[in-house]
Amino acid sequence: MNTTGLDSGMYNVSFWYYLLDDRPDILAVAEQDSVGDRKALWFDQAEISQSNFIVENWCFVSLDFYVSPSIEKMNLILTGNGNKQPYRMDELLVVKVNQSPIFRRETKNNQEYIIYNNYWIKANSFQH
Repeated sequence: MNTTGLDSGMYNVSFWYYLLDDRPDILAVAEQDSVGDRKALWFDQAEISQSNFIVENWCFVSLDFYVSPSIEKMNLILTGNGNKQPYRMDELLVVKVNQSPIFRRETKNNQEYIIYNNYWIKANSFQH
């Protein structure tokens, strides 16, 4: 992702990873590429198998990265030596840390959801 045009500061990238396509022991990495002679830096990493937020066959992954004038792009890298199948991810979201939350509503399979910063919550969860 090209970071040109983004304000300096801390950002978060999150997505849902499909566990049944490949082994979940892969590593997700937020890598920053700097301008000039500096090399790429792994800013944050998460082992997908260590996620504590799994819904059915989908695992939530969240990584932080930093943007400054010397950072020209951020790469999201998935590594592993699984069954050589393509990785499947959904709901990719990049937000500045501490910004106002992002809300939206969606209906899937006749169930209404409220999506709060990429977390899916059943809309009727708050009824008593």
